Amino acid sequence: MIGLVIGIPGVGKTSVIKEAKKYCKKKFTVVNFGDVVFELVKDKFDLRSRDEIRKKVKYFEYKKFQLEACKKICKEAEGLVLIDTHFLIKTTFGYLPGTSREMIRELDPKFVVVVTADPKDILSRRKSDETRDRDLESIDEIKLHQDLTINYALSIAYDAHIPIAIIKNEEGKLEEAGKKLAEVLNNLEDA
Repeated sequence: MIGLVIGIPGVGKTSVIKEAKKYCKKKFTVVNFGDVVFELVKDKFDLRSRDEIRKKVKYFEYKKFQLEACKKICKEAEGLVLIDTHFLIKTTFGYLPGTSREMIRELDPKFVVVVTADPKDILSRRKSDETRDRDLESIDEIKLHQDLTINYALSIAYDAHIPIAIIKNEEGKLEEAGKKLAEVLNNLEDA
């Protein structure tokens, strides 16, 4: 069973997932979608980090690698698998799907979890994350990006007829967010 855990950069998806492992009764595997795509494109485009993908790989080429990554994930998936990913990627052109309907058909997820946070907290997290080359957006841009992500997730969940949960990762309340994700996972049927 595959589930998607999404949110905009700096929202804390990965941290919430790690925290959920402490409280989840079900075993699950986490796959970072960006890491899978990076492994597929890094040599072809001479990339040193995931953050270079959006700057050096044209979107129409990137789409092919996204679908290839979906096929790879499905081929290797065993048990409950959480895909840590973005639904929308902000580029100089505008917002592009990080997860297309074609990819959703390939992955056949059984649920979506959207991790949200206060835009001020997201900006602060991005500024303090020295491990990534994140684009800095204004508070209003972060709010718009997050709102668009929620709306896009609702659209995907509607089309795929799957449930969606929204978990707020408030500053200083990571444990609470992790417990909420664990509760969602613990209540899944068929996993």
